[in-house]
Amino acid sequence: VLCLTLLPVFSTEAEAASLTESEVKTKLAAVLKKYPSGSKWTGTFDGGKTCYGFAKLVVYNVFGKSTVKGKTYRSWTYAGVSNSGMKKIDSVKTCTTENVKTLLSKAKPGDILQFNAGKNGHQHSMVVYSVDSTGAKILECNWTANTVTNKHWTFKQIAQRQYENSKIG
Repeated sequence: VLCLTLLPVFSTEAEAASLTESEVKTKLAAVLKKYPSGSKWTGTFDGGKTCYGFAKLVVYNVFGKSTVKGKTYRSWTYAGVSNSGMKKIDSVKTCTTENVKTLLSKAKPGDILQFNAGKNGHQHSMVVYSVDSTGAKILECNWTANTVTNKHWTFKQIAQRQYENSKIG
């Protein structure tokens, strides 16, 4: 069982080049204006609800059809399998602080981060907002009662959060 998986929104460098990192950050900030940290989100999107649906909604709002040269946004399953050619960047089996730091050093704003194990096999989908030398800012929903959060977590806190994930269900 994997601990964390990092998924890119785009499958090729050419597609990734269609939006700069600055443009992605601007679009992520616009999503946060619409769904600010602390707000409730209980909808569905692209076949997903709670964290999964919210992450897909964020990705669509940032990389949707209208912004990426007519291409559809990158959709994925809970297992990280893409139906649009997206391949995972990397994953770690054990959530140690160092493993999480190494994994997130490969992340870019807008990438998908998934905890792969939880109560009854459930996973938790999140969007990488930014990464710095101490940790990452993560945009997600439904860690607590369908609440949107955009919080900076240290690498150690992210590693420890995996164990909290086993309480989700």
